[in-house]
Amino acid sequence: MLASPIALALFFRGHTFIQLWMGGQFAQISGRVLQILLLAQVFSIANFTAGNIAYGLAKHRAFALSVIVESISNLGLSIILVKQIGINGVAWGTVIPSLAVQLLFWPRYICKLLGIPVRLYLWQSWIRPGMAVIPFGVACYVSDRFLTATHLFQFLLQIAAILPVFFAGVALCFWRELAWQMRARLGFLSRILQPTREAPNRADLWP
Repeated sequence: MLASPIALALFFRGHTFIQLWMGGQFAQISGRVLQILLLAQVFSIANFTAGNIAYGLAKHRAFALSVIVESISNLGLSIILVKQIGINGVAWGTVIPSLAVQLLFWPRYICKLLGIPVRLYLWQSWIRPGMAVIPFGVACYVSDRFLTATHLFQFLLQIAAILPVFFAGVALCFWRELAWQMRARLGFLSRILQPTREAPNRADLWP
């Protein structure tokens, strides 16, 4: 969830960011490559926790094998596709194996490892967070269409101005978890601030 606003902002406004940062001659090509690479990044972010769980349980052998297969496929596809569609082919050569691993390997592997339904993993890891950030994605797209940023600082201010949309989406989709966290924090603070009772004197306990 923390990485999703950055990914969405770069997906919908990455070409504008690159234009303001590096120049207009890089905006179109680099912006397209950035969008392609972010497709795999969105799904891999959700599986970072699953990877840590596999490491913690010493079940990372299958993970290591998947990385080897992904690396070999990445190299082979990039060499093939770069001859067909240029630098975008290199990006797709990176994205396709990564998507295959993130979509086909990780959900089934981690669910089998932990004994949980795949649909529960998909709902909690991808679907609910995806629903939460849709309003922010729409806000990024609309702001890029109708708001013109003339320098990088103005661009960052525009992103900051629509961040409340992201927080509203998260609050709407995760209100139960947020309410539980708030109650836990308030309970902890009340225990800290509550005056402690004076401990009895040991001498008074003797007959």
